[in-house]
Amino acid sequence: MSSTSRTVLTAALLALLVGVSPIAQNPAWGEESASPSGVQTDDQQGPLGDLTDYGRLAEESLNAVGTDDFVTARQRIEELQGKWRAAAAEMRRKSPEDWKAANAVVERAVTELHAKTPDKERSLDALNAVLSTFNDIQGISD
Repeated sequence: MSSTSRTVLTAALLALLVGVSPIAQNPAWGEESASPSGVQTDDQQGPLGDLTDYGRLAEESLNAVGTDDFVTARQRIEELQGKWRAAAAEMRRKSPEDWKAANAVVERAVTELHAKTPDKERSLDALNAVLSTFNDIQGISD
């Protein structure tokens, strides 16, 4: 089995473990009722509020890494980071412990994707951790 095949297989297996699709585009992204990351919206928000947009950006970055498109992956994680930082004070006030846990995985994903030579496996793992953490905070089982 080639290195690329092993990488794709590993990414797919990781995605199955956390319940996301690292490669396939989710047709529900444009629909208000469905969230690509499984993070629920509106009246089912968790302690940090609605994490849907953050989850969508993390999943878009994950999908880009899955296809070796690190330029797009970095763009999406930078967008997530900018929105995350803009909302940090409010989220930290709502639930300091949940914010701290989520912030740690977001920063890890940013660090992995901004490495001089990003490692695909570590990047996939970091982005899956973001999605899993968001789901845990929202009370959604993987």
